[in-house]
This record gives sequence, structure tokens and C-alpha cells, in this order.
Amino acid sequence: MKRIVLTGGPCAGKTTALSYLQKKLSERGVSVVMVPEVPTMVINAGIDPTKLDPEQHRRFEELLLRTQIRFENDIFATVARIKNGKKTVMICDRGCMDMSAYMTEQLFERVLSDNGFNRVSLRDRRYDAVFHLVSVAVDKPKCYNLDNTARLEQSVEEARKVDERTKNVWLGHPHLRVIDNSTDLEGKLKRLLDAILKAIGIPTETETERKFLIHDFTGEIPVPHREVFIQQFYVKGEDGRVRYRARNEVDGMVDEAVFYRTEKSPTDSAMSRIEIERQIPYVEYYRARQLRDPRLDVIEKYRCCFLWHNQYFELDSFIKPERHRGLKMLEIELTAETDPVSLPGWLGKVTEVTEDPRFRNSHLAKRP
Repeated sequence: MKRIVLTGGPCAGKTTALSYLQKKLSERGVSVVMVPEVPTMVINAGIDPTKLDPEQHRRFEELLLRTQIRFENDIFATVARIKNGKKTVMICDRGCMDMSAYMTEQLFERVLSDNGFNRVSLRDRRYDAVFHLVSVAVDKPKCYNLDNTARLEQSVEEARKVDERTKNVWLGHPHLRVIDNSTDLEGKLKRLLDAILKAIGIPTETETERKFLIHDFTGEIPVPHREVFIQQFYVKGEDGRVRYRARNEVDGMVDEAVFYRTEKSPTDSAMSRIEIERQIPYVEYYRARQLRDPRLDVIEKYRCCFLWHNQYFELDSFIKPERHRGLKMLEIELTAETDPVSLPGWLGKVTEVTEDPRFRNSHLAKRP
């Protein structure tokens, strides 16, 4: 069962989107399980977070986290089993990481530690994809001002800040998509549906991405970002098609990592490939290492994840093999090959290498 998050800022159309997705996905034979927004339920029970002292606030945030996890792991997972659909997707009205947008970094780290979690387990391991709906306060403030309820609760500027914080807490997730207001609401919902269908493998599980060679950028990323460490290798007899990958925080422990097995097959387009990816336990990853193709080196790289004009980029800086140390590649995953891409000017000279097989990871891993 795929588990995805629908999040966003105030007045982003999330409530409408949830109803729309329930209808449209069900029409395509998908069994949809909707997990309601936990903070709203708890607040409506009679608690005002703005009037809590620091200790009460900590306990409140812990309650939200534990409730969210129980909803996802137990109550609504049981709903999915009762429905027993052939293809099931769980859509969460916000996810665990959303709560960190309303805490200091120190408090969030304490809540994680006290409850036996880490950032990777809550962000990457729990959810297959995250979709952020942009508040109209960001790019259509006149529409926001027409919504009396939203305007009374938060000003345009406050809503923009909430939208930004909510987006940024998901930086680092391997499959984050931002759905902006470049079209009307109907178009926004259609773009969201298309992105979700792609994420859950309808009609096929494909990856569409563009790749760029970065020539001389050596500075700091000037926008909010999150860095992860990636180690990957290829197994014998698969000609570079089957990849195993460990993904972790830069200073994370092995038992905190998330492990994946990915099988890729070509299509008629250099931009798109069939991709079957699943999370695996550490023991499967460890056993696969014994079957590593000796002709291909292990690749290690730091991946810096950031948003630019609501596009989610991943900047890879290679560490191993040694011959590729210092190589920098920029990737962006798209919903459709025709999606426009706006590159940050501060990256300097950039060359697109999407169609150049020399810059595929499986080719970079080949020993000379």
C-alpha cells in the first residue's frame, strides 16, 4: 500500500483536493483510505496551542506525533485491510513532519529523541510521496483576501510564512512535489491528480527526469535546503539495471538509514524510464552487497535538496569512486516530459546531459 501526504499552506485548496482525489482515484479502481488531519481534531477537542507553556507545548506536540503514527499504522491501516482493495493508497491530510513547522528545531529534536524516532524515519521511511499545495496567499493574494475565514485567522504575510515553513520541513524527501497556483483551481487539482497517479504507478511506474552537469559551482546553496548521504551499488547479472541504495542524514547511523531496491528499464525516451522501487529492510540490503557486480564501483555522494520557483531539485556532489570526486550533477523529477524547468542562475554554467548515457549512475560506476 502506498502512503502519501497532502500538505500545504492556508487557503491552498487542500480540503477540496481531498474530496476530488477520493472521487477521481476511486473511479480508476483505487481503494482510497483518507487519514484526517490530526492537529485539527485535537485542537477541536478543546485545546488552544497558543496558550500553552513550554512543557505543555512539548506534551501537546508529542500527543500529535503519537496520534498521527497510530492513525497511520493501526486505525486506518486496519481500514485498508477491511476494504481489501487490489490497489490501495493511503492519503494523509498532513504527515508527521508537518508538526515540526510549528516547533523550534531544538524542541523537534527532543520530541524525536524522547519517542525513539529520527528525521529520516518520519520523513522518508513512512511516506512514498509528499505533495504540497501552495497557498494562494503566496502568488494570488487577491484570492486569499476574498476568503474571509482565512483572512481573519492569518494575514497574507503570515500565511506566506506558514506555507514556506510547511514546504521546507519536507526538504530531503526523495519524492516531494509542489503544486502551485499557475492555473485555476480546476487545473491545479488536475495537476495534483496527474502527479499522484504517476507516484502510485498508474498506468505504469515510470520516472521522468532531466539531468544537468554543473561546471563550476562551489558556493553555499543560498536557499533553504536539506542534505542527505547516499550510497548505492549494482548487483551481478543485471547489467546495471538493479540498484540498491542507502539514504541517510549526513551524520546518521546505519540503523537510521532507509534502504531501497530499484529496477530501471529503458523506454523510447531518454528522459523517461520504467522504475520499480521499493523500500527494503537492512538485512536485504546487506545480503545484496554480497552479490555486488565487481565491474561496478560503489557510488557515494551528498545530495542537497532544495526548492527553486516551486521546483524540487537535487544537487549531487560525488565522493566515491575517487575518480569522480568533485563531480556535481543536478536532477529534477517531472510529472511530464513537457514540464518547464527554470534553473537557478546562481549555479553558473550548466549543461544538460539528460540524453548523454555517460552521465548515468550505472555508467559512472563502471571501472576503467
